[in-house]
Amino acid sequence: MIRRVLAVFLHLLLLSVVVSCIQSVWVGVMERPRYQTVFPGAQGPMYWVTQLMSLAAAANSIAIALRRRWAILLNPVIGVLSIAVIEFVRGPRVNELIVLVACTLSTVIAWHLWGTRSVERGPR
Repeated sequence: MIRRVLAVFLHLLLLSVVVSCIQSVWVGVMERPRYQTVFPGAQGPMYWVTQLMSLAAAANSIAIALRRRWAILLNPVIGVLSIAVIEFVRGPRVNELIVLVACTLSTVIAWHLWGTRSVERGPR
C-alpha cells in the first residue's frame, strides 16, 4: 500500500516537473522579455543554457517515470546544475529551493521504488 502511494506521489511530482519545465521554455520562447525579467542574467548564450536545462530536466523526469535507472542517477546532476544556472542568471531563490526539493524527492523515492529493485531484475 505504501509503495503504491509513493509511486502515485512520485508520478505526480514528475508530471509537475515536466509541466513546469515546458511552461518555463514556453514563456522563454514566446515572452522572452518577461522571462529575462525573472532571470535577468539569461542573456546571450546563458538564455539558451537555461532553456536547455529546462528541457533536460523535463526529459529526465519522463525517463524516471519510465523507470530508467540511469535517469535516477543523472537526476542529482541535473538538479545541481539547474540550481547553479538559476544562481548564475540571478533567478529567484525560491526557484532554487523548488528544484532542490523536487530533485531530492524524485531521486530518493524513485531509487527506493525502482533503483534497488532493478538490480534484482537486471539492468534497464
